[in-house]
Amino acid sequence: MMKRRCFSLVFLLVFHYVLSERFRVLVPDDPIVVTVGDDIVLECQLVPDISLDNLEIRWFTSDSASPVHLYSNGQDRPDVQDKAYRGRTELFKDEFPRGNASLKLKKIKASDGGSYTCFIGSKTYHDEAVIHLLPLNPEVTERFRVLVPDDPIVVTVGDDIVLECQLVPDISLDNLEIRWFTSDSASPVHLYSNGQDRPDVQDKAYRGRTELFKDEFPRGNASLKLKKIKASDEGSYTCFIGSKTYHDEAVIHLQVGGFGHRPWMQLEENNKDGLRIVCKSDGWYPDPVIRWEDGNGQDVTAQSEWEFLKDSRGLITVQSHIDVTSDSVNRFSCFMENRLLRKRREAHVQISDEFFPKINVWLVIFWVVASLVVLAVAADVLVHRKEDKRIQELQLFCTLEGYDEVAINCVSVTLDVETANSELEVSEDLKSLRWTRTQRSLPDTRKRFTYWECALGSEGFTSGRHYWEVEVTGNSRWSLGVATESVERKEWVSLRPKTGFWTIGRYQDQIYIKSSPESRLRVGQIPGKVGVYLSYESGTVSFYNVDTKSHLHTFTGNKFTEKLYPFFRTWDVNKWLRICSGSDWINNRGGALTSQ
Repeated sequence: MMKRRCFSLVFLLVFHYVLSERFRVLVPDDPIVVTVGDDIVLECQLVPDISLDNLEIRWFTSDSASPVHLYSNGQDRPDVQDKAYRGRTELFKDEFPRGNASLKLKKIKASDGGSYTCFIGSKTYHDEAVIHLLPLNPEVTERFRVLVPDDPIVVTVGDDIVLECQLVPDISLDNLEIRWFTSDSASPVHLYSNGQDRPDVQDKAYRGRTELFKDEFPRGNASLKLKKIKASDEGSYTCFIGSKTYHDEAVIHLQVGGFGHRPWMQLEENNKDGLRIVCKSDGWYPDPVIRWEDGNGQDVTAQSEWEFLKDSRGLITVQSHIDVTSDSVNRFSCFMENRLLRKRREAHVQISDEFFPKINVWLVIFWVVASLVVLAVAADVLVHRKEDKRIQELQLFCTLEGYDEVAINCVSVTLDVETANSELEVSEDLKSLRWTRTQRSLPDTRKRFTYWECALGSEGFTSGRHYWEVEVTGNSRWSLGVATESVERKEWVSLRPKTGFWTIGRYQDQIYIKSSPESRLRVGQIPGKVGVYLSYESGTVSFYNVDTKSHLHTFTGNKFTEKLYPFFRTWDVNKWLRICSGSDWINNRGGALTSQ
């Protein structure tokens, strides 16, 4: 009898200890969409997965004092249930040992829409979370909206661009008609009908240059990729989506810019007593803005003349000139700017005093000095290139939190194979990984990610400043950044700072910041190599386009308290991500940083 009492006492103490632990109630972030008349499961999970048998589970809405469903003292309580839900709710009691408090709601009504709270409580602690339900009437499920960006899309001649178009709600497009067209042509830019593309009716100007993302059709993505942009592609594009009973359309505006070549300058004889400086460049669209300055920095554009000529590709060749005399200053600068792209080119010339002698012998020495000018311009081009490179390098170092006595640790990152998802292949040197879409038989260790196609670096950081680079060329679906040691690795979790992930990513031709909410990052050029910079004490994680030496994004205001690891994710089939070695980074940029 004493043994039995001791056992009971120990059991009660252990049971009290378990219930006294704090727990969390988790539900999906996104609203649950269901058709009227169907059944739906409102998911709710206790973490850690404590048994629910002796806890209270209460599902309720703010619209009623009576619960949607109540489980208390080991049994359901239909006697206190809201009448509107009687006979239509059910808990999964065989899942109680695993902490599953999900509620099955049967025969959905339109009036069931709203917010549902999942409450779980013991005698000493409780928690709750809210989930949103959106019922759809089957009579109106055919209705939808077509959404495109409000702002014009700006693209450079020769580049590819994606004209975004999204169906809401995200109904599958496989059996719908998708028609992209402009008002300038009776033939479509692209037509998808009866389950296939229709190049036979496509406008000839676009043949071989358009593509839909058919793997995105189930998610309602009707975006169009337009390749090798021409100046003539500028204009308004309509995205039309239709079924047999309903259709909608939206208009997106495309602006095309051509960034011309660096101007070249030459000297010519004019019909007066002096010289003519000619400045010429091609490859512009639309017409560039021209400005002349003299050696004193004064604007002398009013003294110049110019003309614009359109070539066979629709691009603009511009030629401008200004006449100078012996009374003029001897240095002139020519500037050409594309206001749409916010980019400009410039060229400079220095005129020798010998061009204006007192005796008229300048024709004798004209060609000698002209040759020197050509050489000077060529040298100027080379010097500017070197100076531009040095300036870009300096800007990068300044962005990396300033040049001070604290060295930036240029890490030689390697991958931890024990964290890699079983569908990822890691190279022998532990520097590259790709998604094979084939699951390998690997031990399911505590460290391994089983839901996301990702892996961590083998070394973590608890202090200091660290920098590494990743080659992403050819891969259009990736995420990079850092993650805490304690992140969720087995179940779905949003890859955002609140769950321990600081990342940016690419999907098709867009770069996204993985924050709350997720936002799109406007970039002039998709990076082929991305730099990741972690400053632990400052609480910042920054990203850089290594190709253009430009800053992409910085997460700020963080207070890191645990070990951070480099994070890598790819879900573009058989496309590699390659980690660059620290020594390569140092060799390309000099010894301003320290390598490990």
